[in-house]
Amino acid sequence: MEKCILDEVNAAFCASLPTLPPKFSAGKSRPKEVLNDWFRKENQGGIGSCNGVAWTGLGERVNYSTTGDKTTQLSKLWMYLAAQQVGGLIGSDNGSRPGDGGQVALNMGICPESVVPYPDYALRGQYPDRNQRAGILTPAHTEAAAPYKVKQLWNKPQSHAETLDLIGISGGGWVYGITWYEGLIPRDRIVREFNPRGKRVLGGHALNALGYFENEDLEANNSHNDGPFRITPAAWSQMLADPQTSVVGATGTQDARPIDWLNQSPWFD
Repeated sequence: MEKCILDEVNAAFCASLPTLPPKFSAGKSRPKEVLNDWFRKENQGGIGSCNGVAWTGLGERVNYSTTGDKTTQLSKLWMYLAAQQVGGLIGSDNGSRPGDGGQVALNMGICPESVVPYPDYALRGQYPDRNQRAGILTPAHTEAAAPYKVKQLWNKPQSHAETLDLIGISGGGWVYGITWYEGLIPRDRIVREFNPRGKRVLGGHALNALGYFENEDLEANNSHNDGPFRITPAAWSQMLADPQTSVVGATGTQDARPIDWLNQSPWFD
């Protein structure tokens, strides 16, 4: 179910974000690849929580890169509803905006999955009712989210190298909302072209990019229980150029400064 909202409100917020500092990666060599073999396969089920899934994955990456903790999982449902609440969309399963998710991650943090797990009813396609929402969006759960804040949001990358540098050198990642169409991910799970024109459009869909391979393909994570896929540099450039695409970066430092989060000091110089 694709319900990432790509509207003027979201576009205005994303455009207001700072661009990465010039030469923020100067003097640092990024890892040849950043693999997400630690990352679990996600399943949003039958509700439109893709933006919540995308932001929890990015929050987990930031937590890992700043604390070394690979095990903490963050709450997809709490994040979905919190983003809806910030954006004035709560009350029905009408999706949420990548920018609203970014505001939650920056200002509130993200509640752990152990506190608000993903329920079976969401997997079956049932959006939480009023009482269920009241039990999820509580002050106690907001307090539990506070340790898992990102420190800075960033505007979309200006180059493919910048895309990779934020991941590899600063330990951050990207949440992006795109037009999702039938057949976008081919059977070999390598997206070589992005072109929604003439395709059967399924809606807006939010994903994250938290890794890359030695050939500079991005490693993306879908939320339909089908796991990771690749995006070639050419296809990523087409996504960035599409007017319906929104991209928000996040890091665990306010200046995106290089951190040796993978402990690869022999080449991190």
